[in-house]
Amino acid sequence: MVRDLPVFGYVDRLGHGEIVFVNVRVPVANMLGGEGQGSPSPSSGSAWPHALRHAAVGFAERGLELMVRR
Repeated sequence: MVRDLPVFGYVDRLGHGEIVFVNVRVPVANMLGGEGQGSPSPSSGSAWPHALRHAAVGFAERGLELMVRR
């Protein structure tokens, strides 16, 4: 774990983070993109539905938090 990443201005230790993998082997059949490409981008189509759901949940959580504060 390199560092925690903020989401909507908050840093959650169990939330998002930057991770570096060293000497990791992934079978070719399990690769989503080409070697060294990392995660597929939203424009590739395969990750977009998950990213959209993930963002929607984050916005909903933030909205609920703001309403509770008010």
